[in-house]
Parts: sequence; structure tokens; C-alpha cells
Amino acid sequence: MERYSLPSVLDPVIQRKFYKDQDNKRLLVNMNGSVYPVHDDFRLFLSTSSSLYVRGDETRQLPIGHCNVIDLSLSQQSHIDKLLTDIMRVERPEFETQARSIEGGILHHKQELLEEHVRSRRWYNLCYSL
Repeated sequence: MERYSLPSVLDPVIQRKFYKDQDNKRLLVNMNGSVYPVHDDFRLFLSTSSSLYVRGDETRQLPIGHCNVIDLSLSQQSHIDKLLTDIMRVERPEFETQARSIEGGILHHKQELLEEHVRSRRWYNLCYSL
């Protein structure tokens, strides 16, 4: 998508130029002089690998004015963190084992806290229900 313009035939869909038929039952769209029915749950998702904020000779203007944009790009720090995690997993597997052990301990303690909370709530309800 970033190297070529979107076909103009998609403009009515991107700009959401839908309308109801005469019976006000079906949703329709007019594309290149032909009318097509549109499902009520229709959604169009476009994806691009280039940044939405970078402009240049190779990029084309994206139709973000008519769309809901979700930017899933990663920051430089996210890339560094992911790379370091992968390197540590390959170079020092003992740290991976240690990290899993710590995560298991944390989950175990969370479960114990939850059980203690349930016991204390039962005791509280028992004391104040008398």
C-alpha cells in the first residue's frame, strides 16, 4: 500500500459513502457506477509497514482522514528490549530458568494472598453476621 496509491474504486468504501435502498433494509455502496450490497458488519482493515508520519517521494498519502487509525509501531526502546531478551535467552539460558522460577513464585504468592483474602472475608462476615 505504501508504494502505490489505493485504487480510486475504493474511495466510496474508505469514505464510508454507504446508503440504504428504497425499502431502507439493505446497505449499498456505489463503486464505479455499479451498486453493491454491503453487509451490516462489514469492516475494512488496511495495513502498512511504513510509519504514518514519514513523508517522502516513495510514500503515498494514506486516507487516514476517513479512517480510525491504530498505530502499532514500536519505539526504539521496545526493539532494544526485545533484542536483549532474545540474546539473553540464547546466550544465558540459566537466566530464563531463573526468571520462570521467580514468575512461578510470584504466581504462588498471589494465589496465597487471594486465599487469605477469601478466608479473612469469610471470618469478617461470620463475626458481623451474629
